[in-house]
Amino acid sequence: MSSGDGQTPPVAVEKSDELNRLLYVQAPGHPRVQLVDRLAPLGFEVILAADAAEALRVLAGMTVAAAIVDLTGGRGALTTVRLLRARHPNLPVVGVFDPGVPAVSAEAIHAGLVDLLTWPFEDAELAALLADIRDRAPAAVRTADPSAPVAFSPAMRDVLRRVRELADVRQAVYLTGPDGSGKGLVARALHGGRSGPFVTVDCAGRDPADIETELLGRPSIGEPSATGETVTDQAALVRAIGGTLFIRRLDEAPARVQLRLATAMRDGEVVVEGRDGPVLLDLRIVATLGTGADAMLRPELAARFPVTIEVPPLARRREDIPVLAARLLDRLTPPGKGPLRFSRAALELLAALPWPGNVPELERTVGALATAAARPVIQIEDVLRQVRLDGAPRLAMDHPLREARERFERELIEAALVRYRGRVGEAARALGIQRTNLYRKVRQLGISRSLLSSRR
Repeated sequence: MSSGDGQTPPVAVEKSDELNRLLYVQAPGHPRVQLVDRLAPLGFEVILAADAAEALRVLAGMTVAAAIVDLTGGRGALTTVRLLRARHPNLPVVGVFDPGVPAVSAEAIHAGLVDLLTWPFEDAELAALLADIRDRAPAAVRTADPSAPVAFSPAMRDVLRRVRELADVRQAVYLTGPDGSGKGLVARALHGGRSGPFVTVDCAGRDPADIETELLGRPSIGEPSATGETVTDQAALVRAIGGTLFIRRLDEAPARVQLRLATAMRDGEVVVEGRDGPVLLDLRIVATLGTGADAMLRPELAARFPVTIEVPPLARRREDIPVLAARLLDRLTPPGKGPLRFSRAALELLAALPWPGNVPELERTVGALATAAARPVIQIEDVLRQVRLDGAPRLAMDHPLREARERFERELIEAALVRYRGRVGEAARALGIQRTNLYRKVRQLGISRSLLSSRR
């Protein structure tokens, strides 16, 4: 489905039937039909299996969110748990046991159960457990074309709308926005389906003569011409004809280069050494400037950029972060580790963080998570550990250390409480602190008690 402007709706994490499907392995003589009846109102479809063999046949043909094994089946139930964990190591397996019936619950936990439910149990207890399983399941994320800008957020959809409006014209475009916000990908999108090349020149920190040589072929002799520019066929300005010339940090080009480029853009043509007659500049020029207060162009050149597009920071693109993180994880997973995925809860936390360093900061964090990953699905506690260890870049440096630390702790605790739906015990375990310490932090940091569940 598309929205009214032709763009994909801003939903990065796809809904999946498998998250609403459970496998229930029954015990002989204990059908527990009430369990099936109680799961249906919670939105779950229950697939029944009489034993381990039938459970494995079911799993060969479909994917489920979790398996529930009735442990009153005794040693047979223990065998079922072990087989499921061996054949499907990423499948959460939950045990149901009846205190009045001999069970093998302790051995089953050692065999790999993620949790136990005592029969009979409260609906709220079951709902909380299943919500946790859903959150910890690997998220299905649409990554699409890795070379295209991610645009699920309204801010980026506005950017791509401007890009589409400019598709059939060759006006020069000035891209603004913080470092690391993705201006290079937007420049690529502006290039679109042009048949000519995409040529990049980066002026940052370079020798002025080198910039002039790369852009225009060679340094000019004397003052820049006011009547026309002469360049060589090795100039980026010539090599990009038919396509796009993307100039990074154009403000760092020396004044004489800016004047020569302004003259060429004004005339729409240049004289190329060794060729007869002027050469039409059939190309689009896209430029960025530095982000400092002194980053500006000479007026003659600034006037040649009639279109400005602002590329927003990640803080205004939260809907895009899950897809960006998934793309980065695919690229940064070390060889031999196999495919890694984020859980839905982990992606929710990544999307909630401020990322003042934008995509490069997100890339560093995802790279560290990929390197440290000890299991196929990266969970929220993995993200919390990484952010706590590498959190300094996220804090503004214009505040006292104590204030910055408190703000950082507040953001982490609020994210954990939201993720665990206010369940203090689970949030405290994920944060690696005692339950009593979490209550104390909530009071000290002024965190709203509305984030705390009545069932703690």
